[in-house]
Amino acid sequence: MKKYQRGSFTVETALIMPIVLMVILIVFFFVLYMYNRSVMQNAAYRGVTQVFYYSSESNEYIKEECSRVVLKDLENSLVGVKNAEVEIEVSADRVEITVDGRLNVPEIISPKGTVFEELWNYEIYAKEARYNPAEIIIKGQNLENIVNEFTLKEGMDVGS
Repeated sequence: MKKYQRGSFTVETALIMPIVLMVILIVFFFVLYMYNRSVMQNAAYRGVTQVFYYSSESNEYIKEECSRVVLKDLENSLVGVKNAEVEIEVSADRVEITVDGRLNVPEIISPKGTVFEELWNYEIYAKEARYNPAEIIIKGQNLENIVNEFTLKEGMDVGS
């Protein structure tokens, strides 16, 4: 016959429950981290794609439009992230956007001064080449001329 001790289940639960709760909290904050990362990546990508709509505009105008789109996407979508910073660099040949932030995690999950503290930081980077549609058309015409010259020299027949 087995003899059960009264209260043993309570003691075992009291020892196991903090570990179970900690695992649940870590999974919850990891899912939250991945959601925010996805929102930031999408906002940065949408920002750099603005260069296609305003390719003939000035660098400052493109920077303002990219900033407007990124900040609008981040405004009400981030959960638990405060002070997300957006840096935008527009040059003659590309647009680069960097979004930085940090998920606010309780200190019990990520103690200060440990390796785990840096796990919850975000640094999202997106870049896109800046093309002028007129230049693409001219390059295409030049390429067509080069192909035609080459085929005439070689005596090949190129169908139109």
